[in-house]
Amino acid sequence: MIQYPAAYSEGHLVEIESVSEKDRRKEYFCISCGAEMLPVLGKKREHYFRHSGVSCSWDGFIHKYAELRIKEAFDNSDTFFIPFNRHNRSLKVEKCFLYSRFCFPQCDGIIDALDLKKWYDTCEVEKEYKTGEKKYIADLLLTNSKNEKQKPLFIEIFHTHKSTDDKRNSGIKIIEIKVDSIDDVKTFLDPKRQKLSSCELINFKSESYIADLYEVQKASYTKDGQDDLKCDTVQCVCTDKRLAIKTEDSLFEIIVPADKEFSQNTLKSIGHLLAIQKGFKKECRYCQYFTTNRVVISYVHRCRVNYFPRPLPEKTCDKFILDEPELEKVLKKVVHKGLIR
Repeated sequence: MIQYPAAYSEGHLVEIESVSEKDRRKEYFCISCGAEMLPVLGKKREHYFRHSGVSCSWDGFIHKYAELRIKEAFDNSDTFFIPFNRHNRSLKVEKCFLYSRFCFPQCDGIIDALDLKKWYDTCEVEKEYKTGEKKYIADLLLTNSKNEKQKPLFIEIFHTHKSTDDKRNSGIKIIEIKVDSIDDVKTFLDPKRQKLSSCELINFKSESYIADLYEVQKASYTKDGQDDLKCDTVQCVCTDKRLAIKTEDSLFEIIVPADKEFSQNTLKSIGHLLAIQKGFKKECRYCQYFTTNRVVISYVHRCRVNYFPRPLPEKTCDKFILDEPELEKVLKKVVHKGLIR
């Protein structure tokens, strides 16, 4: 037996949560098929309406519920917001070599809100609209009673089948909303919970904006003598052509945001770790034979190959085997965002 959350009573949509014991004897009717419904107000189980006879289609009920709740929200509010995506036209992100690694918040676009009340003041359920020689039935037809030149808007609700190609290609503005449950309707009507993926805007002009350019810095590492590394940094915006070209003679480079998190000392530390990873340096801490509980003093340590204390530097050791997981773990902490090449 299907449990229904709402019904008609005295010409209004009534949610089961608002029905009390004193309301039990009122007349209630199904919003989908019109059959009589009875409120079930048990003390242990969740309250609901049920058909007095054979239950009707749940999909049909959900569809009708969505229509009525959206119309009710539109009629009783000064604003009615729809989420939409504004595209970034400042650069082609699919061609940006930094995009896949950085993915700055505004690279893809930003979610904005469209207030339909600015253009429409009337909402009708399952209303016919004629354009040229063709007629269409809108689940919800939005019009402007004060401005006949304002073209109408359709709000279409679907569960499994989207609007027909004929309706989509008609040129009429359509907002198509996917509804699979009662909660989907409530989510759509709550600006704080609205999801961009829950609706599709058809035949709307694409709204765009120019995103801010982001400050980044490129650190290039070259040899400074036999053992040391030299770190040269360049600060610029993310579209700077210098970022795409690797500095001549550099062993490796990293590109990171130009913020306090990546100071000069931090960049030097990162360079040291990358030098170990790429085989330019050795450090016992990142060797598979290193034992952390056998460090004697700062310049002497023990390892599993040679139990006795042995002095640094590690470059003289021919037993060094990189402990890649350990080094990778440390690198992720210091370079959690950035490009290494």
